[in-house]
Amino acid sequence: MPLVKTTIQSLAESARQKTRDAELHYYPGMANYQLKQRTESREALQHALDLNLPMTLAGEANRVLKELR
Repeated sequence: MPLVKTTIQSLAESARQKTRDAELHYYPGMANYQLKQRTESREALQHALDLNLPMTLAGEANRVLKELR
């Protein structure tokens, strides 16, 4: 599991550096969802949607956000 958390941290850092890339927020959000880290997941997915996440990913992001509410 340490490798997974390190990978998520790397993705999150990339997202912070390229703040306008919706997909760089989506993938850490989905990974955090799988790890049951609700707050981190919700924040990343909402930010991805706010940045106009492509429709191919937005449906799943919305589904997860609805579940996390």
